[in-house]
Amino acid sequence: MAAEDIKTLVEAINEYFSQYELEDLCGRHKITLDYSGTKPDHLKLAQKLLTNIHSGNNRRFLNALLEDLMVRCRDTIENLPLEDNLYHKQMIPQLRKLKRYLDTPKPAAKSAQPPATKSPTPKSKLVELFSRAKTEVTVVDTAPGAGSFECLRKVKSPIRLLARKDAGSLDKNFIRALKTFRSKGHTVELRRYTNIHNCCILFNNRCWLASTSIKNAGKADFHIVEVVDFKSLITSRINKLWEAAEAIMIG
Repeated sequence: MAAEDIKTLVEAINEYFSQYELEDLCGRHKITLDYSGTKPDHLKLAQKLLTNIHSGNNRRFLNALLEDLMVRCRDTIENLPLEDNLYHKQMIPQLRKLKRYLDTPKPAAKSAQPPATKSPTPKSKLVELFSRAKTEVTVVDTAPGAGSFECLRKVKSPIRLLARKDAGSLDKNFIRALKTFRSKGHTVELRRYTNIHNCCILFNNRCWLASTSIKNAGKADFHIVEVVDFKSLITSRINKLWEAAEAIMIG
């Protein structure tokens, strides 16, 4: 792997990813992130990934990382004046070159071993639950984050996302993640309402209460329980909140 390819990946991560987003992506793909002081060591990460593409989860992580980098690079080009776009336009072919490395076949193993059976994780179970949605999906979330969209990635129905209206409920990383999610073909309507204190999920004429934001799926304090007896009451209440909520327009 050429040094210039490693340099390209380092520059792209620095340009288009915040520390929080990189830590979140590495955590979801079980990639160890080294640090230089309090900051992620982007150079060490790029060297580890590009010199060992077929090792562990590197290939899957690289594919997700490069897809997001391409989307963010194109978004930047669209939102900047033409005279400020040269750097970002030059980045596109360099990222494509890195993507081509992923098309290189993995060397055949000397002796084939049966694949290990992985136990489903709480997050994978939630992803699978959302994938069953045949109707519109409503998610009431006190503090949605970039990780929320990982749980919703297999949803094909329109999504209604109702967040709490306060100063810290929608940070810039969430907005960027929402734009990326929409760019992949998902339909999401976002609204905010002041008086929201619980997390709830509605679809397929069923109702679940979540202990915390779905972005925390997989953490020890996250769990969901289906509501049966009071389903109609909760559904009616949420629909009223949705109608009264402030619609958020994000380009």
